[in-house]
Amino acid sequence: MENARQLLIQISGLQKSFVAPDGSKHRIVDVAEFSLYTGALLAVAGESGPGKTTFLNSASRSATVFARKISATFSRPSTCCKATPV
Repeated sequence: MENARQLLIQISGLQKSFVAPDGSKHRIVDVAEFSLYTGALLAVAGESGPGKTTFLNSASRSATVFARKISATFSRPSTCCKATPV
């Protein structure tokens, strides 16, 4: 049987900006397109402050953000992720 990849999350046009104390606007996240499929490994790396956590919070809809499209299809945790207690 062929192992078909399932789309888990798809993002289009994700943007997040902050206003500095001086009133200037700074775009922290600007992602044109992003897709994640089952079986894929994802690493988000970068220097301190460029928006890694903001991107992940925005993708999970934990942050207020402008996006043309964010859609997600998550499997039940028992079928997609197995955690081992430590």
